[in-house]
Amino acid sequence: MNPKNRRGISIMIGYILLITTAIVISTIVYQWVKTYVPTDPIECPEGVSIFVKESRYNCENKELNLTLKNNGRFNIGGYLIHATTSPGQELASVDLSQYTESGEGKGAVLFSFLDNSMKPNNEIKNVFDLNDLNFSQIYSVEIIPMRYQNKNRVNCADARVKETLNCLEGVGSVCGNGIIETGEQCDDGNTANSDGCSSTCQIESGWLCAGEPSICTDQGIIQIDFSGFESGGQGWIFGGADGDRDNTRSSVDDSGTAGGAWSAHLQDDSTSSKFFKNFDFTGGYDYVNVLFDYYPEGIDPAEYIELFCDTVQVWNFTNGDHGQDTWFSTAVRINTVDCNFDSTVQIRFNGNPGLSTNADDIWVDGINITGVLI
Repeated sequence: MNPKNRRGISIMIGYILLITTAIVISTIVYQWVKTYVPTDPIECPEGVSIFVKESRYNCENKELNLTLKNNGRFNIGGYLIHATTSPGQELASVDLSQYTESGEGKGAVLFSFLDNSMKPNNEIKNVFDLNDLNFSQIYSVEIIPMRYQNKNRVNCADARVKETLNCLEGVGSVCGNGIIETGEQCDDGNTANSDGCSSTCQIESGWLCAGEPSICTDQGIIQIDFSGFESGGQGWIFGGADGDRDNTRSSVDDSGTAGGAWSAHLQDDSTSSKFFKNFDFTGGYDYVNVLFDYYPEGIDPAEYIELFCDTVQVWNFTNGDHGQDTWFSTAVRINTVDCNFDSTVQIRFNGNPGLSTNADDIWVDGINITGVLI
C-alpha cells in the first residue's frame, strides 16, 4: 500500500478515536452536571388546613389539652407544634411534640407512620404533659400541618395556625362546659337535671349519653348493676395479687357521685390479673350497655387490657388510643350476637396477657350495667 494512503488511514482512525473519546467524556460530564440541576420542591397542595377547635391549658398542673380539626380539603399525616415562653415572644421556638403520646420529638406529632390518616372534618385530641418542660409557663402555640407525599414528609407552612393560651390555674373539672372531664360521665353543656345528664354531670338512670357536648337519649334503660367499690367488692370476684380492689385512686363512690376512695385494679400479666362477675341478661334486652371509668398508667405501646362478655372480647384499651394518667369514661355496647343473653353472663376485665409488669396499671370504677329495650 502506498505510504501516503497508510498515513491517511491512520489520521482518519485518530480522528475517529478522538471523536469517540469526546462523545464518551461529554456523556459522563452531562450525567454529572445533571445531578446539580435543581428539581422542583415537593409542596403541600393548596387547601391543606387545620384549626384549633379547643384548647385548655392548666398552668398549675402543667397540662395542655388540644382538640384539632382538619378543616381543609386534603388528608393530614400529623403536625408540628412549638410554643412561646414569654408574653411578647413572636417566634414559637420550644418543641412540644415530645410531651404527648403520639409525638416523636423534633417538632412532629404523627397520626400514623407514612400515612395521611386524618381526613377532612376529622378531629383529634392530644394531651401534653409539660411537667418536664424547663419553662414555668407557655403563652401560645404554633401548629403547622404536615403530609406524606411520595414517601417524603412535607410541612405545610402556609397553613400554620397560632393559638394564644389562657392559664387555667387551679381550675378542675367544670360541669356544664360540654367537655367530659375527670369524674364526669357526661357533659351536655348545662347543669339541669332530668335531661339524661345530671347537674353533677352523671348519666341519669334510663338514659344513654355520648359525645361532647353529650347527647342523651331516653332508651328505656333497665338498671342491672352499679359498682363503685366503696363498700367492698360488690359481687365482683378478683383474681388475686394482680387483680384486686385498691384504694390508690377512685373516680366515683357507690352512689355514682364523683369522689370515693376505692376502685378495681389490674396490673402485670399473671393469671390473677382479672376480675369478673356474672349477671342475669334474660330481661329481653335488645342490647346491654357497660359504662365505666378507667385510669391507665404505664401502659406501653404493645400492651393492652380487655373486656369480655363470656369468651368474646367486646372492648380493649391500648397505648395508642389516647393519653394516660387521668380518668377516662367509656360506654361499651354488647349485642345479643356477642354472647348468649342468659342468666349467667360473665363480664370480665383482663390484664392477662396484655400487660407485662407490676408497673403496668389500670384502675376501673363506676361500672354501670344497663339493659336497653327498644
